[in-house]
Amino acid sequence: MRWHSTQESIRQDEPSALALAETVVAMTGSVWIAIRYDTWWHVVIGFCVAPFLLLRTDASCEKGIRSFDTFFDWIGKGPKDSPRPLLIMFLPVAALVVRVAATSSELLKSPLRCFRAVPSN
Repeated sequence: MRWHSTQESIRQDEPSALALAETVVAMTGSVWIAIRYDTWWHVVIGFCVAPFLLLRTDASCEKGIRSFDTFFDWIGKGPKDSPRPLLIMFLPVAALVVRVAATSSELLKSPLRCFRAVPSN
């Protein structure tokens, strides 16, 4: 085990001491926030978002990029008086929808590939 990640340790899927310490500190901080402020929403939101980060594959990323390109083409071809600033304001929502759709479709198409990608994500 190394103290910090290097390109070689990443290729070998070798965890680092700092990554493990970061995980323990983040988990401790999350539990402290939950107990101190009597709320678990941040844990629930993380629980809902984690699968879309962990099950990411190269194919789902490419699908997401193509979908986003299509979205930007659609915005660019709209009428000149269309509410483009309003559409661009919703980019974070669009990014979330694209990410969920791309990962979900890839998970349905090839679940084994998605589950094999978890350690590298």
